[in-house]
Amino acid sequence: MTLYLLLPVLAFGINLGLTLYAFFGSWRAPGHRILALFLLCMALWGGTLYLMRSSPTLEDAYFWDRWVVVAIAATAVLYLHFTYRFAGLRPARWVLPLAYAWLAIAAALTVAGFVVNGMQLRPYGYAPRFGIAFLPFMAFTYFIVFTGFFYVLHTTRSAFSVSLSNRASYLLVGTVCSLVGATTDILAAQGLPMFPLGNVGNILFAILSTLSILHERLIDIRRVFLSFVSYGLFVLVTVSVYLLALAASEILRPESVTAPMLAITIPAVMVIALGSPYLLAHIRQLTERGFYRQRYEALKALEQFSQQVKDTSDLKFLAGYLASKVRAVTGAQYVALLQPDGARTAFILTGLEGTDLPFQVTVGQGNLLMDRIAREDRVLTGFEATAFPEWQVLLPGEKALLERADVRLYVPVKIKGKLTGLLLLGPRANQGSYHQEDLDMLKAVANQTATAMENARLYLELQQQLQRVAEAQAQVVQSAKLASVGLLAAGVAHEVNNPIFAIQGRAEMLLDEHKGHLATDKAREYVSVIFEMSQRVATVVRDLLAFSRREDGFAPLDLNETLEHAVRLVEPELQHANIQLKKEYAEGLSPILGNRSQLQQVLLNLMFNAKDAMPEGGYLTLRTRARNGHVLVFCSDTGVGIPPQQLGLVFDPFFTTKDVGKGVGLGLYVCQRIVEEHHGHIEVESAPGRGTTFIVTLPLAVGEEGGRQGAG
Repeated sequence: MTLYLLLPVLAFGINLGLTLYAFFGSWRAPGHRILALFLLCMALWGGTLYLMRSSPTLEDAYFWDRWVVVAIAATAVLYLHFTYRFAGLRPARWVLPLAYAWLAIAAALTVAGFVVNGMQLRPYGYAPRFGIAFLPFMAFTYFIVFTGFFYVLHTTRSAFSVSLSNRASYLLVGTVCSLVGATTDILAAQGLPMFPLGNVGNILFAILSTLSILHERLIDIRRVFLSFVSYGLFVLVTVSVYLLALAASEILRPESVTAPMLAITIPAVMVIALGSPYLLAHIRQLTERGFYRQRYEALKALEQFSQQVKDTSDLKFLAGYLASKVRAVTGAQYVALLQPDGARTAFILTGLEGTDLPFQVTVGQGNLLMDRIAREDRVLTGFEATAFPEWQVLLPGEKALLERADVRLYVPVKIKGKLTGLLLLGPRANQGSYHQEDLDMLKAVANQTATAMENARLYLELQQQLQRVAEAQAQVVQSAKLASVGLLAAGVAHEVNNPIFAIQGRAEMLLDEHKGHLATDKAREYVSVIFEMSQRVATVVRDLLAFSRREDGFAPLDLNETLEHAVRLVEPELQHANIQLKKEYAEGLSPILGNRSQLQQVLLNLMFNAKDAMPEGGYLTLRTRARNGHVLVFCSDTGVGIPPQQLGLVFDPFFTTKDVGKGVGLGLYVCQRIVEEHHGHIEVESAPGRGTTFIVTLPLAVGEEGGRQGAG
């Protein structure tokens, strides 16, 4: 079978197979029904063309050629109908009825012999003789095809998704192939020395249009073109090298195979076989450099992205580096990276390149749009995002910000199915559109970024935990030292007690018998000071012994007395820090059941924290109240206060707002544990710049009544 007959047979078989594929694939989808009918007409075109070309006489060929023309007209009308469905457009009510009416008229004119009125022989085979209606027929046919072509062209530029734009590009290329092939048929029939390639265009058009409608994800057509050019150049170079080798050996003759030719051919084949991977890679690299021009170096830089960031633990550097590289590669006017804040209540700006828009306040993490982007798990265009119902429930400020920014692409950065970041890309600097290749590249970059950020986050957490462990160990060592000092202080206090009692006693005796021993008023004044100071020293020693004494059990306690003992220990520190102490103790409080030393530890810790919160001095107020069977202790300062986002963390272990080396965040955690062991609870109220109040609530001892005098 010659190529003249083989091409229509191939066109018939391929189109019929694609018709069945579309039919059994998704027949219920409206666009697929039109596609199946369109492919069936393409198959009939190839089948009737084969019958015409294989006819024994001109009369037989003329009979079948009229049906070829009818199939061409039907294909053009169905193509227009198909492009409407593909582009998602609603034509005017009269457009499609007019097109199908024209098809009926064209079929009648063709059968009557006004479009084609006979056949003739050409060097390649049969060719039609055109009638008086041929030019109007072809003009209207081309008009219909070009109308559909521009619908598809509009889709490539305004499609709501890059995937749809890429599929439209496939359909455009197929349409061009079909038009070029049909034009060669007409020109060959007019006597120009060329072979009719209408069936080649028919086959390419059918394959590309089927791919465009039945497949959501296709390789970027530019990449297909790039591969075609690369392999074409590779074949051209290898053949040229071989021919040059033959010419250089002066054996390029019309004779058949000779020994010198084999001597050149066999080594040449071996060299090509061994060097083809390197040659093809080099040709592809040169082709990409010419195809992408200024983007080539940026693409190569992005290929090294994973190597650049895999060992970094600086999230700030990573965010800025990512934004700059993505902008360089895609040509976006700006790139912004948003990530959850520390409290994971909102996405905030962490990396920005190319704009100064205030992305710092953006959509909350629980926002419905963020949830939708996370579920989609793909790169979304701005058209798609604004078409989601979730877009309509955005806060007005958030929606206005995103609309003002004219975000064109939303790239989710996810790890283990959780949204950990969001890349926003603005319009391209050259006002062009993004392609499927860009989306695939951004998806890969997002995956690498998510892994790098997760590794950096885990590394930082590990470093912080190691630091906390080191500080906790230092605190334990310090606590052990303090415990030893406490034991030593208790021993020293016992030793100091006896001399103090002796001094106090002798001073008291001198004051009682001053007439015999103290001759002047000045001497009596001095002895009075000695007596008062010895009393004060004795009180401090007694409180220190009470605090250092180990008490394993609970006993009834007067909370006012326990609080006063703690105050006497910390009062010198408060005076030195220029802090005025106010006491508002409720009278007649019922006893509680507790451990004196442990509760004193809680109260001392609260007062020392209050002192640290007032570096410039201030007021510390201590109040006790009885309420609903409990005793409450209020410790209020006029210090710097606690930010709202940190208020719920103050009782967490290792959380501290103090400078490094001044605390490890265990004090309030221990206080909470002690209070809970006493079946009570501790609360905190604070506002920045307005001070802090800690409230300790402890139950009364069993059998005691709450609400005595002083309750409030």
